[in-house]
Amino acid sequence: MAVGQSILTTQGILKLSDASRTGKSIKPQSYRVSNQDIPLDPTLTTLPGVWKSGDISGYIPISNDTVEFLIDIPQEEATDWGRTFGLYLDDGTLFMIAKPPYPFPPSLRQIFKIQLTFSNIQRYVNFQYIPFYETQQDLMILDNIFTTTQSVETLRKDIELLKLARDRLFANDREVFSAIERIQEDIEKILSDIETLQTNQIALATNINTLSYILAQNTANISALISSLRLNTI
Repeated sequence: MAVGQSILTTQGILKLSDASRTGKSIKPQSYRVSNQDIPLDPTLTTLPGVWKSGDISGYIPISNDTVEFLIDIPQEEATDWGRTFGLYLDDGTLFMIAKPPYPFPPSLRQIFKIQLTFSNIQRYVNFQYIPFYETQQDLMILDNIFTTTQSVETLRKDIELLKLARDRLFANDREVFSAIERIQEDIEKILSDIETLQTNQIALATNINTLSYILAQNTANISALISSLRLNTI
């Protein structure tokens, strides 16, 4: 991990001096990141161009006089360039300003250690807001946790994609089933119409046969009547 340059601000020096005089410790708590290349000016009280802020990720004791603060910005949260970093106390005081050896680009994980050296620093700083990492092994554990978290998030996204694909497949299946049902209904209607037509044809044939029989009978009666009239005329 990169280690850049850092300075205490004037307000930060005053806070540490007051802590060493009164025994009332200071409490670093949060960081802010700027996309601007800001000079390491100790008189600054705020950072312009801030695009990200959060709690300090952790601290590592180096010696009685030196500690390192850890800032770890996940890839998905790194939406801009990390050029200048500020550490803030719990009362909002800009305590330190730091710059990495090179600007951190967006869309990549930004992890940065900021080193603070002050005589007997651990006596005057209260780290209650910051996770403690005693050794490099702790940082490896942090990296493993981060990597595992990323893997879990990737799996979750893959699962969501699978669910969407499944829902689309089911939706297509439902459309196919609906089309089959409509075709089946049409076939049943056609069969019903054919049965109705066949029934009508049978009835029509029966009526024609009945009509032919009646006509045949009437024709015979008419012929007999004509013959009778002829005999009566003679």
